Amino acid sequence: GETLMALDSALNELGKFDERKTKIIELRYFGGLDQEEIGLALGISPATIRREQRKAEIWLRSFMSGVRSGPSAAVQDHHEGP
Repeated sequence: GETLMALDSALNELGKFDERKTKIIELRYFGGLDQEEIGLALGISPATIRREQRKAEIWLRSFMSGVRSGPSAAVQDHHEGP
């Protein structure tokens, strides 16, 4: 329904500036993979997957609750580029 459409819109928006976080969310919630499986699939450590997933979930909740913003400190790591 409406929530699924909002989630799809939020994932599309997140994907515009952070494809890796979008992929992690898709693999976790739509693919049914656990964090270790996602790490193996993407070549990333499970600790990084957990951190990226948390940041993505925070951003998605904010976006879906009406806060329409671009990349924020909650989503981007300090070592990532623009």
